[in-house]
Amino acid sequence: MRKNFLRTSVLIFTVIIVWLLTFMVVNADRFDENILDTQTTNQMMSIQNELDIVSDPEHQNSLQAKLNTLQYQADIQATGQKMAPEKPADICASMPKSTFVEEVRPTGILPGAPGPFSSQVLKVENQWQDQLNGYWMHLYAGVSGLDSNQGGVILWIEDVESGGFFSDPEPEGALTILSVHGTRLELLTSEGTTRYFDILAQQFIPDLKSEVNVVELPASYVFDPCGQDR
Repeated sequence: MRKNFLRTSVLIFTVIIVWLLTFMVVNADRFDENILDTQTTNQMMSIQNELDIVSDPEHQNSLQAKLNTLQYQADIQATGQKMAPEKPADICASMPKSTFVEEVRPTGILPGAPGPFSSQVLKVENQWQDQLNGYWMHLYAGVSGLDSNQGGVILWIEDVESGGFFSDPEPEGALTILSVHGTRLELLTSEGTTRYFDILAQQFIPDLKSEVNVVELPASYVFDPCGQDR
């Protein structure tokens, strides 16, 4: 009768412990670093309960050896949990700070240089470049490689499918950039006639006072998930 009572008590105790461990696993957001693996704990409890009941020395030794092995594994696991680095509350906290420094580019009117196009499209006399509205813009002035009388410009906006070749509406040979007036350029033909080009409107204009609509471009902002630009 006493043995049956002890077995029943042990069984009830085991069920309660297993239920508590299961509840913790399901509901806890984080394990405490000292809590052992649930499966290993259950195995150790089961072996300990059996060890308390059996009387055969050989069987006891076998159970004790298993229990010692599981305890060793549990100790190793607990040590590993203590040594593990804590996760930062902010996932970006461990990200290295950006050390990128943008290359310093010259701006304004520059000597002629080959552009990202064929010389048959345009033979470059000189060029202009600057950053407007978040975009690097380049304008090459010169003459068509197929018609020495047809002056024109090529507008290239980095990372945008916009711009292109714009012919001088009254061709008088090659165009050369003379000066910059905000977002408008003053150019000169081979015969000495002045031309004006509006960069944002992407067109030739009669004079600097002309009002024209600008060509809309997409926003140039690049999303940074770790907010290194904030």
